[in-house]
Amino acid sequence: SASETITITVTGPTSQVTIAPADQPVAGQKIAIGAKNQVLGGFRINNQENEAVVVSKVKFQMMCDPGSPGSSPGACGVEGIFLSDASGIVIAGPREPYRDPNDPARATITFTDQFVINVGTHDYFLRGNVIAQAQPGATITISTVPGRDWAARGRVSGAVITPAATTDVVVSHSVILIGGSLTIQVNDAIDKRVIAGAVG
Repeated sequence: SASETITITVTGPTSQVTIAPADQPVAGQKIAIGAKNQVLGGFRINNQENEAVVVSKVKFQMMCDPGSPGSSPGACGVEGIFLSDASGIVIAGPREPYRDPNDPARATITFTDQFVINVGTHDYFLRGNVIAQAQPGATITISTVPGRDWAARGRVSGAVITPAATTDVVVSHSVILIGGSLTIQVNDAIDKRVIAGAVG
């Protein structure tokens, strides 16, 4: 009888860790020039594995739009970038951005500090210090490629876990740099709230 060819397709398990943009906690998505610990972008991670996930390396891309014609692409001057949880606790970094020598508008931030993503949904934010020489009106956009930029394993199983997303590149909400006088007003307001709280 004629022989039959049977094709068997084997597929791996679908990742139960997904990444999406986090809701932007910054009012109007504006951050202050010359201020520290400013939110540059955020990502929401939903871990539905049966275990916590240990991340050993993660990379983000930072894109700068100077805003004004003729401004330097390096107008988005940010230093000391770190990754924090939603409570502001530092979980990785700080690191200095590595700027592309062929395209100063682009930079990468790579974290190699291990951190744990427990089961459930969690927001993580990149924060940094915006230098005083940054350009008002410049825009910063942070992105990551889950299938390439994340190195993670199951905390118990040790299985390699590659986060998934609905798109190849996950782009955070952009932030806009604002300058001078507004920085003083914002800092004064924060200082007064802290002092009032301390007095009770």
